Amino acid sequence: MNNLNIPELKGLLSKPRRVAITMHQKPDGDAIGSSLGLYHFLKGEGHRVEVVAPTDYPDNLKWMPGADQVLIGPTDPDRAKWIFDGADVVFCLDFNALHRINEFGPAVEDSMGQKVSSMTLERRIRSQQIWAKRSTLES
Repeated sequence: MNNLNIPELKGLLSKPRRVAITMHQKPDGDAIGSSLGLYHFLKGEGHRVEVVAPTDYPDNLKWMPGADQVLIGPTDPDRAKWIFDGADVVFCLDFNALHRINEFGPAVEDSMGQKVSSMTLERRIRSQQIWAKRSTLES
């Protein structure tokens, strides 16, 4: 997965793109919530966005706005793979290794789209925040 910095990511998303979002198998509230939050944000910015879950998730999370738009990958694996294959950008949220998305790991890996890991972004945001705090303290 790519190590984009925040300005590079902003540049990548500066024009409408085809975006796929996925999360770890057996998604919990963090995985579904962050995926749907990003889905709504990117849709609002004019991107064409699809969310693919590698397995089903608990019914008590299906109240979230947009949950009805999540493709449960195993119910239509060909469509899920087509989504990854056609994406300009693939966001991998709340996991750090492709085996955590089961049979869809190879489809994400083979996708020509730019892969963006939330784990990498979180580390970059934290390091920028720490740098900003240090700069403020040193001034």
